[in-house]
Amino acid sequence: MSPTSTHSPSLSERSAPALADSHEAPRRSREGEDGAEPASGPTPTQVLHAMRRRWLVALPLAGATAAIVYLGAQSQLTPVYTARTLVHVGADRRSILYDNVGTRPDTANYQRTQIATVKSRLVRQVVVHDLGPLNLATLRTKADPVGWLEKEIVADYTVAPEILRVTMKGGETGELLLILNAVRDAYLREVVNRDLADLSSRLTNLKDLAAKHDARLKTQRHKLSRLAESFGARDLTSLRVKYEYTTNRVQTLQSEVLLARLEAQRGEAAPPTPKDDPALAPPAVEAALDRAVATDLIAEGLRKEVERLEKKLAAFERRLLNYEADPEYRQGQVEIDTLRTTLTRRRESLRGVATEQLRAAAKLQQPAVVVVSDRPPVTGKHQIALLEAEIQRKERVTGELAKCIAELELLQGEIVSQEEQLALVNSKIRPLDVELQAPPRAEVVEEAVIVETPRVERTLKLAGAPAGIAFFAVLFFVTWLDLRRGRVNGSADLGPARVRVIGALPAVRPNVLPVFALPTQNRARREYLQLTDALDMTRAVIAPVLAAAPGYTLVVTSPAAGEGKTVLSAHLAARFARSGLRTLLIDTDARRPKIDRLLGLKRGTGFGEWASGLVSLSEVVKQGPVPGLDVITAGGCDPQTVADLLDLRFPELLRAAKQEYAIVILDTAPLLSAPDSLALSRLADGVVLSVMRDVSRLAEIRACTERLASINAHVLGAVVTGDVHAHDGSY
Repeated sequence: MSPTSTHSPSLSERSAPALADSHEAPRRSREGEDGAEPASGPTPTQVLHAMRRRWLVALPLAGATAAIVYLGAQSQLTPVYTARTLVHVGADRRSILYDNVGTRPDTANYQRTQIATVKSRLVRQVVVHDLGPLNLATLRTKADPVGWLEKEIVADYTVAPEILRVTMKGGETGELLLILNAVRDAYLREVVNRDLADLSSRLTNLKDLAAKHDARLKTQRHKLSRLAESFGARDLTSLRVKYEYTTNRVQTLQSEVLLARLEAQRGEAAPPTPKDDPALAPPAVEAALDRAVATDLIAEGLRKEVERLEKKLAAFERRLLNYEADPEYRQGQVEIDTLRTTLTRRRESLRGVATEQLRAAAKLQQPAVVVVSDRPPVTGKHQIALLEAEIQRKERVTGELAKCIAELELLQGEIVSQEEQLALVNSKIRPLDVELQAPPRAEVVEEAVIVETPRVERTLKLAGAPAGIAFFAVLFFVTWLDLRRGRVNGSADLGPARVRVIGALPAVRPNVLPVFALPTQNRARREYLQLTDALDMTRAVIAPVLAAAPGYTLVVTSPAAGEGKTVLSAHLAARFARSGLRTLLIDTDARRPKIDRLLGLKRGTGFGEWASGLVSLSEVVKQGPVPGLDVITAGGCDPQTVADLLDLRFPELLRAAKQEYAIVILDTAPLLSAPDSLALSRLADGVVLSVMRDVSRLAEIRACTERLASINAHVLGAVVTGDVHAHDGSY
């Protein structure tokens, strides 16, 4: 027991009259709310307490705001620099090939035009676009950089009639020079020397067009050559010669057919006798046949095709190891065999012609002469049929040649048109190349430079006044926000709220809260003794009420979470147990139980199971950290189930607990958050509110007392935790 506990009886006697009318507190609270005078404004003490609570937020915020205001005020006092650039702008565009024809423009009008164009929206938009990647602060801080440039750019011709001076003013010299150079370059590129850009663009387009015409011309020429080669000619002229030769050959064959028909008619009238035919030696016939085959055009074409395929197959044999398995090689072999068979048949078809020519020569006793021709010699009806077939073939070739010549002539016409267009485009390109070598109309005379030194018009000390005002404004604004929340500064704040204060606990470190025995460390020992003294004073105030009602049931609650009700109920129960009263501490907050953690107990079965009738009182009671103190933890039942059973089960449970314990302390959930706390308060003998300094709100405390009054709960008073006046410390 603490030293102060020996004085508890006398203190109880002095505090008995104070609690004699405690049951009248709810009624007076309601009457005070109805009849109280309107609250005046916050007192200086309340303002200081609000500043104390919020200084960790208010001071950095006020300091940052003051710094921003100071920098903003300083930016208004920033020295102003003037930058200038000079540009020579000629009234006429310079040319190499052509003379400037026409009247010279009026100088005054031309100058006004250039001044207007250098500030035009086109130039300003180009400047903002070009400087965008640099992310200049001068432009970034402007809501409308394009509009700002219109106000800042100044242009005139005060230096010379053809010297345009462009100036700007600003505080950052580096960015000012960049912006001015960008304005000048955009003006030269987009306005004055735009004709050079147009000429360059036109030249590029013409070169692209010339390249397209040239590519198309090469394609058409290659197509013409390939089409002519398909008919055995190199070009259109050779194809025309071949067409004329083939046409003449058709006419000649037609004449020979007529002659052959006449000879055939004469031969039928006087047929030759067999004895007139001389005997021909087989070697002579074979020799004549060889000569006929050698001079035959068809046989020659077959021999050339066979030679071409043999060379192709030889290349396969040199390149491939397993060439016989290649499908293309096999196809070539089949084509060669087919051509050789066709050549043999052609040789046999020429045998009769060669024999007739040899026999005719023998009759005339002339050496046999074989006529070299691209057709078989005409002898008899059979030969007439051969001539007519040859005529038909030649006519087909002639038709194909005529069609090809027409296509080539059309293609040749397109080629001529493309050549003319290419020549026209090239004639436009050459003068443009020359004109682009001409000097531009406008040239830079002077790069952007700073020409005027800054002059400070205001002193920098003036920036401190708005910064100080901003600092205190933010400080008082944060204080005002805290005052609006109506937090409790101490026990004195509960008087206007008609709430009786029955105890005040000092603020101790968190490591002292779970301690229920005298620590060995000096500081912890001192804080523990201060806490126990304050708790004993609170116990002494409540003792007369407990003496009048044995088995007293006391509810310890708070308006909201985090206001110290669990610590208060645990330590208050420990002080009652040390005073010799058998005490039972019950954690009824099944939603967020904390008693077991504070006292270092296992949760296990507890109040929830007891209230549900699953276990008896003796099965849920655990030994507390102090002799004479038993604890019932919250347990593990569903909170809603426990709340539903309170009205039915809790009166019976309280009667059972009162028979064994002198005082039963209930640690409930926050009163404004859980409806079961109101039910417990209604069934209990007394209620103590836990209030924490700088956390609890007066409005919530009033609401809490009103709800307790509405159920006729017996409110003993409030215990303020963290009150600076809880322990003087000088005794």
